[in-house]
Amino acid sequence: MYFFRTRNFAFENSAVTTNLISQVRNQLDASPTPRHLVEFVAKQLSAASFTDCTDTNSPGGYLSSGFNKRSGSIVAWRLGSEKIEKFRIIGAHTDSPCLKIKPHPNESRLGWQILQVEIYGSPLLNSWLDRDLGIAGHAVLRDGSVKLFCTATPIARISQLAIHLDRE
Repeated sequence: MYFFRTRNFAFENSAVTTNLISQVRNQLDASPTPRHLVEFVAKQLSAASFTDCTDTNSPGGYLSSGFNKRSGSIVAWRLGSEKIEKFRIIGAHTDSPCLKIKPHPNESRLGWQILQVEIYGSPLLNSWLDRDLGIAGHAVLRDGSVKLFCTATPIARISQLAIHLDRE
């Protein structure tokens, strides 16, 4: 039996904890980009009876719970049944350090196809080297609709320079 401690709580390694960890892993696996995370959270909120107010300017009436999403952001609320004397706002960011593909990324050098990327945030770059990588993001179609995508299998790799060639 294992215990781990968070700020104010100690959890026993039980079925409840295992289930919670499984849920977090599923969320992380389903959310390679901020837009994917927002879609995942929106589905969870809809399943919990929150009203999706994304495509309306005004929900038209009193809503006790709802959400609104735009690109990689989501706002959700739940109102109590009593008179509001105070309220809490909780926030979190949906982005994380990554390598973003540049707008015109294709380049060919010495017979190799190269995909140009730019650094977003402060990733630990060495952790990206010599491992299989996939690509995830969104595509805007001609009709203006947005489709999320994520490669099912790895399609890229960033090779680390051999140690005898990297003396600096």
